[in-house]
Amino acid sequence: MSCFRSCSSEAAVATLLGAALTLSGCVAPDDALPRLGEAETVSVPAPPGARWPQLLPEGEALRMSWLEPDAEDRWSLRTARLKDGGWSDPVTVAQSVEKPFFVNWADFPSVRRVGEQRLVAHWLVRDGEGYAYSVRMAESRDEGRTWSEPWRPHEDASPTEHGFVSIVALGEGDAGLSWLDGRALAAAAAAHGEGAHGSGDASGDGSEGPKAFMQLRFRVWAGGGEALPEELVDGTVCDCCQPDMALAADGPVLAYRDRTADEVRDIYVARRVNGRWSEGVRVAEDGWVMPGCPVNGPAVDARGQHVVVAWFTAPEGERRVQVAFSSDGGASFGRALRVDGGVPLGRADVVLREDGSALVGWMEREGESAVWRVRAVRPDGAMGEPVRAFTLDAGRGSGFPRMVPHGDAIVLAWTEPGRPGGIHMRRVAVEE
Repeated sequence: MSCFRSCSSEAAVATLLGAALTLSGCVAPDDALPRLGEAETVSVPAPPGARWPQLLPEGEALRMSWLEPDAEDRWSLRTARLKDGGWSDPVTVAQSVEKPFFVNWADFPSVRRVGEQRLVAHWLVRDGEGYAYSVRMAESRDEGRTWSEPWRPHEDASPTEHGFVSIVALGEGDAGLSWLDGRALAAAAAAHGEGAHGSGDASGDGSEGPKAFMQLRFRVWAGGGEALPEELVDGTVCDCCQPDMALAADGPVLAYRDRTADEVRDIYVARRVNGRWSEGVRVAEDGWVMPGCPVNGPAVDARGQHVVVAWFTAPEGERRVQVAFSSDGGASFGRALRVDGGVPLGRADVVLREDGSALVGWMEREGESAVWRVRAVRPDGAMGEPVRAFTLDAGRGSGFPRMVPHGDAIVLAWTEPGRPGGIHMRRVAVEE
C-alpha cells in the first residue's frame, strides 16, 4: 500500500508563480521556474516520540535516520529506506547501552550510503558534563542488518565538543567526513585550569590571554575500512553552527560559519581539490557581529561545477535568509539574494536542480508558531513566490527540518515536539 495520501489538514501548497519578482527588477518567463504541486502526507516508520530525522537521497530511493527512545528513555539510532512508495523494516544501528547518547536538537546522527554495498553511520556519545561529547561511526555491508564495531573518527579524546558531522560519498565506497572539533578549546582551558568544554575566550580568568576557537576538520574513511590522516580545514569557526558538505565536480565543498577575533560570523566555503583543502572564501560580506553562537549553519548543494549555498544572517539585528550561486565549483559566488518574508527564524535548507535553479526552504515566524516556506530561485535573481509547506513549532523542539529531492518531488521531514510528539513528513511534487 502506498504511504502517500493527500494532505487535508493544511491548505494546498500554492503554485510557484512563473511571473515572479526578481531582485534585479526583471520578470521571469512563465516557464523559467519550477512549480510546486499539492502537499501529501507521507507515513513514517518511526513511532511516536522519535526525533531529529535526517533525510538522504539514495538513487531512486530515500533513506531516513532518526533517534528513538524506549520506555526508560534510552536512545537508539534507527534507519529505514523508502522505495516504490513503501518503507523497509527499520533497523537499529546503535543503542545507548554502554555509553549514553548525546541528544541535541541541532546536532543529530545520520546514516548515508557511500557505495553500492556500504552504509556508514554516525552518532554522538557523552564524555562528561555539558557539551563534552564525541563522535562514533560504524559501517554496514549488508543493508544495515549488522554493523561494525564503532570507532571515533577524531584522534582527539579530550572532554570537549566534537560533533556536527557531515558525510559525502567520494566514490569507490570512500566516505568523506567533516566535523567541528574543540581540541583547541580544551587545550587552552587546561592551560588556564578550567573545564575543557567552554567556548570562545579560553583565557578563563578574564585576562587578555589568547582566544581559542572551534576547528573544522575532515578525514577520509576509505572503502577498504582504513581511515586516512585528519585534515584541518579551518582553525577558527563558529562553535555550534552546523557546517554542510556536498560533492562538486572537483571534490567536496564545505560550507560553514566562520568566526573572527572580532566575532564576525559570515558564511565561508572551502574546497578539497586534488586532495588538498583551499583556504575558505567568504560567500557574502554580511558583517554579522555575533558574540554568542547562533546555532544556525548554512546548507549547500552541488551538481558538477554548480554550487548553491543558503543561510541565515542578522547583521545589526536585520534577520534574513539568503542564497548565493557559484558556477566554478565554489571558488567564487554571485551576489547574495534575499528570499525570506521578513521574520525568518532560519534553519535553512537548499536543493539544487538540474536546470540550475534552487529550491530554498526556511522557517518563518507566524504568530506564536512558525511555517516552513519554500521558494524557487534562479542565479540571475528571478524568484517564485514563497509558498507555505507546513506549520511547525517555533522552538527548538521542532529541530532542523530536512528537505531533499526524491524523483519529481521534494520530501520534507521535521519533529513535532511534546509527548508523544514524533516525526512528520510531507511530499511536494515539483513541476517543470
